[in-house]
Amino acid sequence: MIDLAGKIEGGYVKDAVIRAIVARWPDAKVYEEEIAQGLETPCFLVFEINAIEKKALDKQRERTHQLSVRWIPKEGSRRQYNQCADIGNDLMRVLELVNTDTEPIRATALSYRVEKSVLLFDADYEYRMADAGSDPKQKNLDIKEGLK
Repeated sequence: MIDLAGKIEGGYVKDAVIRAIVARWPDAKVYEEEIAQGLETPCFLVFEINAIEKKALDKQRERTHQLSVRWIPKEGSRRQYNQCADIGNDLMRVLELVNTDTEPIRATALSYRVEKSVLLFDADYEYRMADAGSDPKQKNLDIKEGLK
């Protein structure tokens, strides 16, 4: 688990996942939100399902981001299940370690399933955050030397 003090902004992990997908599939359409109509298939949909923050030791917090990646094959294409399974296996390697703006983050859980010819891929990323500047600094230290 990496330590990120005060470096987190909205979409931090999701943006890293999208960059990893685009690096692997540069011609793919990637949507960041659910689109009701007008999807150009094949395409990826990437969105954050959940973010959980827990208090850790001292002034640290542990955060988990749960992301979902969907891949929708071209309508009417053959072997849609096999296409989804191939993309799912590739995503296991591509999203295992993603590069954020500051440091890489390793996934703690990766899984996929195929439902109704759509790949549903889930990834969890955990990291530790420390409150920046929250530790009090020692001002003076008096040392007395001598023998008794």
